[in-house]
Amino acid sequence: LENLVITSDSPAFVAWYPTTTEIEVNFAWNELNGCPLGQQGMEIRVDDGGDYSEAGELPYGTLLFNILENGQPRWEGLPTQTIEEGGSGIIDLLPFLSDTDDTGQPVDANTLTVSIVSTSNDEVVTFTLDDYALAFEAVDDDINGQSIVTLRASDGEQISEQTMIVQINPSNDAPRINLENIENIQLKRNEQMVIDLVSRISDIDDPAEEAFLTVASSESGGARYNLLTGMMTLQFEQVGEQTVTLEIMDKYDTNIYQITVNVYDALPLEISVVDDGTGHIYADMTNTYIGQTPTVTMTLTENAPVFTYMKATWNVCNELTGTCDGLLSYEMDVSQSSTGWTNVLEMPSLVFEGQLAREDGSLDRDYYEVEMTATDSAGDDFKTMTKLKWSITETAPTPAEMDDSTLEAHIFNLKATKAALKGSIAESSGDTTELEAELAEVEAQLELACADPRSECPTESAAGTSNEEASQELPMDLIFAGIGILFIALLIGLMMTRSGGKDEVEHWNAGMVPANDMVANSMYGGTQEIFQAPAPVVPQQQYAGPPLPATGLPPGWTMEQWAYYGQKYLDDQN
Repeated sequence: LENLVITSDSPAFVAWYPTTTEIEVNFAWNELNGCPLGQQGMEIRVDDGGDYSEAGELPYGTLLFNILENGQPRWEGLPTQTIEEGGSGIIDLLPFLSDTDDTGQPVDANTLTVSIVSTSNDEVVTFTLDDYALAFEAVDDDINGQSIVTLRASDGEQISEQTMIVQINPSNDAPRINLENIENIQLKRNEQMVIDLVSRISDIDDPAEEAFLTVASSESGGARYNLLTGMMTLQFEQVGEQTVTLEIMDKYDTNIYQITVNVYDALPLEISVVDDGTGHIYADMTNTYIGQTPTVTMTLTENAPVFTYMKATWNVCNELTGTCDGLLSYEMDVSQSSTGWTNVLEMPSLVFEGQLAREDGSLDRDYYEVEMTATDSAGDDFKTMTKLKWSITETAPTPAEMDDSTLEAHIFNLKATKAALKGSIAESSGDTTELEAELAEVEAQLELACADPRSECPTESAAGTSNEEASQELPMDLIFAGIGILFIALLIGLMMTRSGGKDEVEHWNAGMVPANDMVANSMYGGTQEIFQAPAPVVPQQQYAGPPLPATGLPPGWTMEQWAYYGQKYLDDQN
């Protein structure tokens, strides 16, 4: 047999091995017919070197084979998948899989594991495999082409591979506009902003110059586009959120974009009542109990720009009456920006000219409101968008309710106030009834505070005892010497009075003795005019208000009231 030459035209025939006298065959699986199972025939020709010219062909015969599955996983053909630019798709691979065991018996394909071996074009299509679900997606809206994915199925012992094609249909895309950094714009009222749009236009399919752009705005004329220069000019009159619509098109498609423009009259000036570094200004108000006059301290935070102008306007109102009857407006010295500003809110009355709205301090349910305006070194205007409000709802705590440090400060302030009132009464040449009443009130408060066991107030009796003891300890010779000096001084004064008889005689009184000079011995030492000088009056800005009616200013109204509440009066009349 080793001298024979065996051949066959069958695709299953692989080779004849004369030395081993074996024939190698392979009945392969294919996508069209699958696996050729069962009895399969193969025609072979045998050449032993003889002359078979008369017969016209070599001797031939047929070999029969019984084909069984070898247990390898099998794939059916996977159809080509087609998506649009920017599109995606998904395919279930399980219906395309089958498997058998070593004896050729079918096995559930759910036992197979599938994995991605490779992809041919990751820049066009991305693939994701989740169990038997294969998802694919175009990388970009403007990319087309195809990618081939190679898949592998395994039963744990044998593997088989299959490929699938994903095709992206090309389409003509609309031109685009790059809105980076201009999607949201802050623009001051009546100021212009020019934006180069032509440099932001692109088209993946055609030249950008062939694109046509139109511009429209929510406020008529707020946005204008120059076709020759490709520049868009923004300028708005109305404050608030405005919208600019851009429509870019070519002969195939159109894209629409929107730009949001926040038109402001002034930038928001933020005031924080919590010292946490937020906002532009930190405001702290003290003396916020009923009967007290509030004091406000303002300091700039690190977020604040360099202000060149600042102004604060305060109102005092009452929730029970529903009226606002006090107004205080003042410019803030910007040279104090590093140290801050402290102001006592003594509010001029809008009802009684020349008087304070709260002579005796805040009333129950009062509230103080502030609004501010400012300008920074860049020329930008700032203002508070809403008024900041402090409400007065509590009475001051009693000394027993105070902590040690608060009680000590309270007593110190009462003592200082008492000394100042006594000095004012002693120096006054007019009616001191109000001062004496105020002194009595302060003394009563001081007595109540000193009654607290934590206080350290010297008693009057102790002070008197010490004075008596001191006087008793004085030597008698010093007393006699003092009397002698006083007698000599009186004689000299009498002689000088007689020598100057033309001058008016000044009658002696006990107040001429230095020990009884209340002015010299007051807490100010005679300089009370310096320490008690009245606070400078802040000039009030005049407001014109609405035009007066034909009947003139309403009875009992001042021009300042008219400036703030006149419009409401006119509205009520209509």
